[in-house]
Amino acid sequence: MERISSPTSSCVSREPSPDDKEFSEKTMMLLGCPACLMYVIIPEENPKCPKCKSTVLLDFFKEERMKNSKT
Repeated sequence: MERISSPTSSCVSREPSPDDKEFSEKTMMLLGCPACLMYVIIPEENPKCPKCKSTVLLDFFKEERMKNSKT
């Protein structure tokens, strides 16, 4: 039986290095894209779907975040 491995470029995550600007601390949000019918976790500063680039996203936890920010 032949073993098939995926290329390293297909990996979704990797360990950040201290100097890596791509992995700076960002506030992430879980949103739903009604156009793609999928959930996405994206940075709060750039809320658009990575697949279709739509900025019309459903924020399911907005009330919870607002409640937590007040305390």
